[in-house]
Amino acid sequence: MKSPRIGVLRGGPSSEYNVSLASGGEVLTSFREQKQNPLDILVSKDGEWYHNGVKILPGDLKNSVDVLITTLRGTYGEDGKVQQILESLRIPYTGSGISVSALALQKVLAKEFARKLGLKTPRHIALAQYDYNSETAHELFRKIFFPVVIKPLRGGSSIGATFANTFEELQSGIQEAFLYEPVIIIEEYITGDEIITGIIENFRREKLYHLVPAYVPRGNLIYTKENKQGNLKLSLPAPLNLKMKELIKEDSKKVFSTLGLKHYATFDFVTTPRGLYFLEMNTTPPFIPGGALTESLVSVGSGREEFFNHLVDLALKR
Repeated sequence: MKSPRIGVLRGGPSSEYNVSLASGGEVLTSFREQKQNPLDILVSKDGEWYHNGVKILPGDLKNSVDVLITTLRGTYGEDGKVQQILESLRIPYTGSGISVSALALQKVLAKEFARKLGLKTPRHIALAQYDYNSETAHELFRKIFFPVVIKPLRGGSSIGATFANTFEELQSGIQEAFLYEPVIIIEEYITGDEIITGIIENFRREKLYHLVPAYVPRGNLIYTKENKQGNLKLSLPAPLNLKMKELIKEDSKKVFSTLGLKHYATFDFVTTPRGLYFLEMNTTPPFIPGGALTESLVSVGSGREEFFNHLVDLALKR
């Protein structure tokens, strides 16, 4: 049987350009080690598509690839935009669809969805840049539930995220987050252990395969951008009692299936004496050494070759 022609989509106009480059590089290396010749498709920070340094149109790929593994992150990559382009061209791709991706990336909508399913989530306030001024800052400080985490409404890898426990830190964090998004979220900081876990669809004879949860040491109080990009050693399996393990597994599967996520996703939780709190989800978690998805696969005796080939099969059967 002839092997499918595989393309790897990486880069993109979001703040997670470098994360996507590294993640896509892992995919390319894996298929090259399997003696395949995947196409390296770069999306520039301006949203232009390139192959071998030559600008192309997305439609040019219709006769060149049978399936695309997309490692694009954040806006454009995980908000439904690139999914809409690929669906209009009828090019099979990995990951979730248009509307599901858009909802999952938007942190307030994702939290509201989880809450409707009965999951606990931290309290939050959404703030638009055009509504923000010095008077707003003082008003927020008077009514807010400190400490807080401030982060862009969409995006990941903790880019633009900061911790605040004083008025000065609140002001600074708001300005930092606005560098990345015109709407931000100010979220109650939940004290506890941060856990990242994942679901893979139809993997190893399980409809929804639950990956080993990873414990995240909370350096500098939040899981920072530097830590998320592979500079912090995760602990696997996370030190959880049986009841908490089952709850994390149950809640992850519930969100995945009810929302209609496809192929794979990861979920961030915080465990506390008051119970389990859902933070957010990732529909295109990065494939980077030291990352939660990569380490969880290794811990169950899998690796990038098995996983990436499985994603290709799922995409072709979509």
